Amino acid sequence: MKKYLLFFLLFLASCLGKLRPDPSPISAYDAGYPTVEFYACDQRFNGVGICPASPNTHMSLLIQGYYKGTIEAVSDRCRVNYKARYDNNTPAVIDIEVKESCNIDIVVTPEYPNEAKSALEIAPLKGRLYIRAFTDALPYKLQSNKVQQGTDEMFDLPDAGRVVFKGCGANFDRTFDRKTFIRLSELVSVTKGDCTFNGVFISGGKSTRLIWQVWIYDQTFTQIPIPSVNIKKTQLVVTADTAVSISAIDQDYIVKNTAKFDFEPKVGHTLRLLTIKGRNLWGYWDPKTQTWGWVK
Repeated sequence: MKKYLLFFLLFLASCLGKLRPDPSPISAYDAGYPTVEFYACDQRFNGVGICPASPNTHMSLLIQGYYKGTIEAVSDRCRVNYKARYDNNTPAVIDIEVKESCNIDIVVTPEYPNEAKSALEIAPLKGRLYIRAFTDALPYKLQSNKVQQGTDEMFDLPDAGRVVFKGCGANFDRTFDRKTFIRLSELVSVTKGDCTFNGVFISGGKSTRLIWQVWIYDQTFTQIPIPSVNIKKTQLVVTADTAVSISAIDQDYIVKNTAKFDFEPKVGHTLRLLTIKGRNLWGYWDPKTQTWGWVK
């Protein structure tokens, strides 16, 4: 449970500041850009995640809520139909009995303090967990990507060999004489929404199952720029984009786009930024390299 304490705890009711308008022409939800924060199969996901499983086993799904609101998780094939109110940033914990491969759609609808008085429209956050149930011991490589319309993405191959990919109209079959990668544009032209490519990699007489889950989002959607972050001894000074309403480091937060936090550079930290339209950004501080890594 210790890792769950790293979640974005926004105790907004006792915090000074106010929500800020987000000038983005489209919210993350309407753009098809998933931003729900959730844990499954010992991984933390930002909007989209894929997990391996065996039939007739159980999996725990933890979905983070922000301040108070509603969390929904629905899937007929996963036999999940969860909808509940939450308070005090409490995450929802759902036990899933895996019977077969299935997808779980997640929606978090936060309700921030003084939201009605602000006249600002708060967008819900969406996400999806893909569970792939395997009945054999075949090795596998799973990958999920959020890709903007008109751009490309790569799937790294484990070695030289034959690759077969099918799904979403793709019928890809090619042999490579060296380790390389496959571009999404080589498989199919995907316009918007999610697409699953199932395949196999054959090398040296051995096979590896391949699953590439791709989520295409609207080309008009823009992500939050990486903020200015400066470390001054034991203090972190953050200056984020003016659209940002929430700035947080680990469990400390402020309802503002500029912030000063206590900071210990010798340990790991997570910096999170969030707008009212569901645009988010995570930064991870690596104490070994003394550098930030960014996830959108």
